[in-house]
Amino acid sequence: MISFIERREKLSYRTNDSIKYLLFLTIIYIFTHWFLLVATGQWWDDWVYADHDVEYMKDVWLQSSLPLRAYINMAVWNTDFRVIVFAMFYIDAVILYYILNRTGLFNKDESFYIDAIFLTFPINDARITFICFGYSFCFFLFWCSFYAASISNECKKSKKVIFRLISLLFLFISFDTESIMIMAIVIYLYLCYKDYMYIVNDKKIIKIFMKNFDYIIIPIIWYVLDKTLFPGYGAYGGYNAIDWGKVIETMFKSPIYTLQTLKSVLNNYWQTLKIPFVLFLIVAILLVRNIYDFVKCKQQRLQYNCIGLKDGVVVLLGAILFYLGAFPYLIRRGSGIGTVGPDGRDSLLLGLGGAILFFELTKMIRHKMVQKSLLLLIITLGMVHFNLEYMDWQEAYYQQLEFRDEISENKQIDGDDTFLTIFNQYK
Repeated sequence: MISFIERREKLSYRTNDSIKYLLFLTIIYIFTHWFLLVATGQWWDDWVYADHDVEYMKDVWLQSSLPLRAYINMAVWNTDFRVIVFAMFYIDAVILYYILNRTGLFNKDESFYIDAIFLTFPINDARITFICFGYSFCFFLFWCSFYAASISNECKKSKKVIFRLISLLFLFISFDTESIMIMAIVIYLYLCYKDYMYIVNDKKIIKIFMKNFDYIIIPIIWYVLDKTLFPGYGAYGGYNAIDWGKVIETMFKSPIYTLQTLKSVLNNYWQTLKIPFVLFLIVAILLVRNIYDFVKCKQQRLQYNCIGLKDGVVVLLGAILFYLGAFPYLIRRGSGIGTVGPDGRDSLLLGLGGAILFFELTKMIRHKMVQKSLLLLIITLGMVHFNLEYMDWQEAYYQQLEFRDEISENKQIDGDDTFLTIFNQYK
């Protein structure tokens, strides 16, 4: 009887703990990405579709060998799609928190901080644009696939097949953003790792790798079907084409390009920190927090992180995931990839690896109070970064409208239909 009550109290504690962390994550997310709910405007390639009909949009995406993208974008063309984007990235983070808690590598506190960094990682502010909706949607499907795969690994046999098929279906559709194909490896290794935790005989390892091999095969199936049934043609036939002659050379240089990309992320933090008001805000927040810890949590003054082999492995894991997230774009671009502005769409897959890597590196600072102060700094800078970038997008839209009005009223160019315009602002 006592044992039953203890188990029930332990389960209740864990549930309440998860609700608390999810509430904090929700607050962080809202303060970081609230601008998506109020932003208006069109930028960059959005203007290509602004005054065209459905058939034109469909033809452009078919020329680009992206058949599903046409229907995805058409489905949200007349909706407030940024609300959907806001919801999708939030759900991505909730799923990540769920999965991190089930790896056995992180406790709830660590999972919270990794997820908070993931939410605020200063990349891909281009999610605000309509042209990038397809990327966001496919990324969302990837996380849904990951979630279904995780459930299939833990549920009863009668439901395993159903969730497995749902996972594979979501993953298959997500490959309409082709860079996500490489991320199938992440789900594959997660499932192999979870299966390995329950085996007694190491001789069954090969069986585990073969059992989950469908996650390795499915990207190949997608690629063959897509290029066979929907080959690129016309003006967009070379969209995302890879120069296979330079692939080997680029692969050798990819670690350098990855470091360049990491430098770009760090620069986003630094440029935000350099703003006087932000610097004052950060100092004030850290001061209040450390005073609170010093007065209310005296026991934490002597608490230190225990650094072991596992932490070294997780640092390596974060670095590998960051590299995998960058790899498809490094091969395509032949250089380090952009993380802000229109080029920021290439950084779509960097968040998972970056969050794990940054968290584990802060853990190397053994004193827990110092580590938490640094984590708070990283999260706060990410929140401010997104707010500033989103406001830049909105300002750029107003400038475009102003320019449009000016040329429409200019009598000297009245009747002309072709213009060459140079903007000082990138967006």
